[in-house]
Amino acid sequence: TEPTTKPTEPTTKPTEPTSEPKPGEKKDAEKFAPSYPAEKTVTIGENNTIALAGDTNLPKGTTFAIGTPSHPESWNYSINKATGLIAVSPAANLGEGSWATTTVVVTYPDKSTDIIKLKFVAKKKDEPTSKPTSEPTPDPSPDPTTANNSSDNNSSSSSSENGELTPGAIAGIVIGILALLGLGAGGYNWAHSQGLI
Repeated sequence: TEPTTKPTEPTTKPTEPTSEPKPGEKKDAEKFAPSYPAEKTVTIGENNTIALAGDTNLPKGTTFAIGTPSHPESWNYSINKATGLIAVSPAANLGEGSWATTTVVVTYPDKSTDIIKLKFVAKKKDEPTSKPTSEPTPDPSPDPTTANNSSDNNSSSSSSENGELTPGAIAGIVIGILALLGLGAGGYNWAHSQGLI
């Protein structure tokens, strides 16, 4: 007869390696120091992103999660579980200077954790500044002091040969200004009494 007993298989299975620290070894939370800005200004009504800072080269398998935020009814939070990139959207009806706080829980492969506190302050969206349009400059009116009477060669020029204004030119300017101001003959008499013409 053949033997009925079969060889027994080993009952112990090889243990899978774990990333938990050995006694006396530092935990991941003690080795790494990821961070975010302690206070971040974010725009109302927009999706704002905040990237991880500090130690960003973390062990493979590190995860991120939003903790318990304040004012969840008017602030919307989300986080990329693998990269730690935060997206926060303050509600459109919030006022300038409104704020909220939250935490990010960083969980390492060895199960140790870091908790990072953040504060967000809301600001209004910047209004686009429109450049003022420059008004067209009007063409200058002809200067009466430089006009010559070309039909009469014997008439005196409004300026002398050396470029100074003649008394006739000055009188023409004063009368022209008075006419523009609507002073008419009364203005002429006044200017004459003052010795201006």
